This record gives sequence, C-alpha cells and structure tokens, in this order.
Amino acid sequence: MKRKHYVSVKDYYSRSESRVGYKLLLGDTRHFGYYNSNDSQWHFTDALLRMEDLLIRRLQAKSSDHILDAGCGFGHVAKHVAQATDAHVIGIDLISENIHSAESEPFPKSSVTPEFIVMDYSETSFPDQLF
Repeated sequence: MKRKHYVSVKDYYSRSESRVGYKLLLGDTRHFGYYNSNDSQWHFTDALLRMEDLLIRRLQAKSSDHILDAGCGFGHVAKHVAQATDAHVIGIDLISENIHSAESEPFPKSSVTPEFIVMDYSETSFPDQLF
C-alpha cells in the first residue's frame, strides 16, 4: 500500500507545470544551487554545478565507495558524481519516467556508469551499511 507522501510527491513531480518549470528554469535539475555573493539570482546553471562540485569535494569519495542519490530525478547529479569520483552511484526515484530519462540520456565515458532504479527512498531494499 502506498503511503500518502508517496502519492503527493509523485503527483507534484509528475504535473505538467512542474515538469515544464524545471525544464525551462533549471534544465531538469531539481536541487538548490550555491550562489556567490555577487551572482545574479538568475544564474541557475552555474549555481547548480557549483553545489554539485561542493558536494563532490565534501564527499571525498573513492572508487570503492557506494553513493546513493535518493530522489535522483533525471540523474544529472548521480552522473556528475560518478564521473568525478568513479564511485558506484545508484540513483533512485519514485517516478519511472525520471528513471527512464536518466537511463536513456547519453553518459560521458567513465569507468563507472550510475545505476538507476525506481524505488521509494523511505523503503529501500539495500543492505545495511552499503552506502
């Protein structure tokens, strides 16, 4: 039985206005950006990449690490992290269309390709201590 939050989240991200808004404004990325003090609030792309780069630096991931991107959307962050770290990255999302998009977009050659799975991040089937 699906919980209320599952249905609410899936409905929000599946709405055409949400999909169009994220596509036009944020290039399908759905996370916060990191802005420098002199940045325009409209420089989304730079701020989003800056946040991802900060995440990658702070993770200090090694190629032997497993990283979970819970709520991965179209997989942009998972792909960026995998390419930068060579860690095993798994992206999960409630919306099957997001996972399909993540899997079908071309990925630059890397020693590791992220894995994408339709899954509720509040009820995963991963073994304890994997990530």
